[in-house]
Amino acid sequence: MRNSIKLHEKRKKKEFQYQPISLKDILREMKQKIDLMFDLAYSAIKFGSKEIADETTKIEKRIHELTFLLNLQITQTQTGGFKEAKRLEPIVVMGYSIDKVSDALADIARVVYINSDISDFTQLFWDEVPEPIVKINVREDCKLIGMNRQDVHFRSQHGVDLIAIKRNDNWLFDRNNIIEKGDILIIKGELEPIKELKKLTLDEEEISFQ
Repeated sequence: MRNSIKLHEKRKKKEFQYQPISLKDILREMKQKIDLMFDLAYSAIKFGSKEIADETTKIEKRIHELTFLLNLQITQTQTGGFKEAKRLEPIVVMGYSIDKVSDALADIARVVYINSDISDFTQLFWDEVPEPIVKINVREDCKLIGMNRQDVHFRSQHGVDLIAIKRNDNWLFDRNNIIEKGDILIIKGELEPIKELKKLTLDEEEISFQ
């Protein structure tokens, strides 16, 4: 599967530069990245988006780097013999497991390169999931316009996650993106918080799972 998909990918190789980072910070970033990958892979299939699939692949590569750093840090700091090695074993297993899950999620997202119509089939069950992914339109006079997406605190204040912003034909994933009129917010959450957010963005359309 990977060989056929690579024909469609145009990725620039970048040189990996080592930067010292603590085990705690490595694991924290891996957890954050894999959570985001779940949402992006889900969204790539739902919307049939190759752009979101590409973003999923970028994160997969970063998790590979973090896995390497995790193993390197353990190798460099492990001086306590067999007993210390056994104590660190769960961390190694955790890092390896996250790395394998990232491979699977990237493969799922890249299905859109093989069949971009996969979203037509998957629409049959999106409204059955506990936290569906929906589109919310940012209308004129919405109070969020001009705000940095980080400053909105979607999860803590509104009970939802902002996965991405669609602006015209472009998908925006940067945490520092400024919300603009006409943006489409790709949101994951339970129905009641989604309804409240739609009121805030002045989006009066019915919730759609399409």
